[in-house]
Amino acid sequence: MHHYIEKFTTRLHEQAQKKSGVVEFTKWINYLTVDIIGDMAFSENLGSLDAGELQPSLQAMFRVVKVFAFMKEILRLPSVFVRIATTLFPRRTLHAGKVVDEFGNSMRDRRLASSTEGRADFMSYMLRDGAVEGKG
Repeated sequence: MHHYIEKFTTRLHEQAQKKSGVVEFTKWINYLTVDIIGDMAFSENLGSLDAGELQPSLQAMFRVVKVFAFMKEILRLPSVFVRIATTLFPRRTLHAGKVVDEFGNSMRDRRLASSTEGRADFMSYMLRDGAVEGKG
């Protein structure tokens, strides 16, 4: 994890120099977070800090989270308003759920196909305890 924190501070410093001291800190915290989670969950660096952006599947994941929060509130309304609201969602937003599912399946499959002997991640504990059988 130390590696990610060092990279994070280096990239913040670079960005501050490029942009007259103005940095979108929330974006960089998101990059740090997803890289650490990718490493801890799947033993894979997702490369957000290196690229200075989220890969498209991770952007879709953030859209899905926003949609879930919005839908939670919409579902409090009468059903006619719920139907109207869901028809107004952009197709790109509705497609994001499928992209996130594919991304998750791909990460799981790559992790299951790899060997991380000597370095435990979340998946190694699930595999050890029989929580993950490969597909599904």
